[in-house]
Amino acid sequence: MKRMKVGVMLLALLLAAMAMVPMVSASENQNSSTLEGFATPDFSTQEITTTPPLSESDMIYILFPENWVLENDMSEIPGYIELPYGQNQAITAKNSSLSSIRYYVPVPIQNNQRVSLLKMPKKMFEVITALNNTELQVPSTYFTHYTNESIAIKKLNTVIKSDLASTATIYPAQRTATASYPIHGQWAHFYPRSSYTTNLNHLSGTISPSTWTTNGQDGAIYQEREIYLNNNDVVELILYYRYTALYGRQVFLGATVYDNGVAQSSPQTMWIDASSMHSFNYDFIATGGHYYIWYQDRSTSTTWQADYNDSNDPSTYITRITGSSEVYTDNPAQYTFNAITTAITDTVDGTTGGSSLLSAQAFYFYAPSGDGIYSQTTDNSNSNFIITSHRNSNTI
Repeated sequence: MKRMKVGVMLLALLLAAMAMVPMVSASENQNSSTLEGFATPDFSTQEITTTPPLSESDMIYILFPENWVLENDMSEIPGYIELPYGQNQAITAKNSSLSSIRYYVPVPIQNNQRVSLLKMPKKMFEVITALNNTELQVPSTYFTHYTNESIAIKKLNTVIKSDLASTATIYPAQRTATASYPIHGQWAHFYPRSSYTTNLNHLSGTISPSTWTTNGQDGAIYQEREIYLNNNDVVELILYYRYTALYGRQVFLGATVYDNGVAQSSPQTMWIDASSMHSFNYDFIATGGHYYIWYQDRSTSTTWQADYNDSNDPSTYITRITGSSEVYTDNPAQYTFNAITTAITDTVDGTTGGSSLLSAQAFYFYAPSGDGIYSQTTDNSNSNFIITSHRNSNTI
């Protein structure tokens, strides 16, 4: 697969800025009789505290001529842009006359030439270029296009001036702990192919909530991507569907780290109000004893970041990924409910050496597990991507 070339100069820039996947024989991997999914704790009796998004000062800005991007984009992956760079490519740092913002111009821009602005978290840029300082995968939603450089920077300054400090929002618990509900679920498991059993450490893709209806459903509904790591750690990317009398139907997008099976508290548990039902980009990277998680709202470009430091016995690679649909509720359910996540898609995987590949080249569908009560997780993968669809409903 062709990749975006980013030379050592871009690393210096950061320092300055500070169809189904074919079934594989079960003998290739685990024993299905011992396969289990990770049961997410019941968050319905806890307050939800949202995580503020990254500020504009946490982002890095790189400006290109738009025609240069169009002519040099080598991407064969839908939703990504790949641009080549020479190792000796000069980089110009500019300071805006309207604010303290600094942006970077790796390719000369002519007067009144259309431009493309790449905006991404500084920490993400730092982590990815540290893994491989000549390659960088960039989702196309990280780019915004403008008529010329002046308009781009004026727009950027407007955004920065309105970038007030965001505060967390606290939502009350979904319910009181008057009843203890059993959990029901279905998990779909994917294992690395034989060439990648010990060197996958980067997973990226999209999460797209779709439908949420209820007539007073009291329990917690989770639809997730679970990432299992080699030292008994698990990272969950969670869509939490819930109903309260005060707020009605709500959706929260979260991320929780289980260090040796134990859930870590905030800020390792991230919650975002996703009731807009927008689609989100996600990135997970395990490197240097840290587990990094980023979410980007694909409609607004708002970005969130979590960083868990496993200082004791950090994991270094992914051993399994799982799609899950889980619900805490009584059986039979007292109310009607229907929550659907059309797709959680793993698009690109990265290795500990910094190279990248399509997720279906790295993983294969192995087996389902769980009781399937009120829960359905379906493997809809194709020849490029690992894709799962999720549904929890009283009619399943």
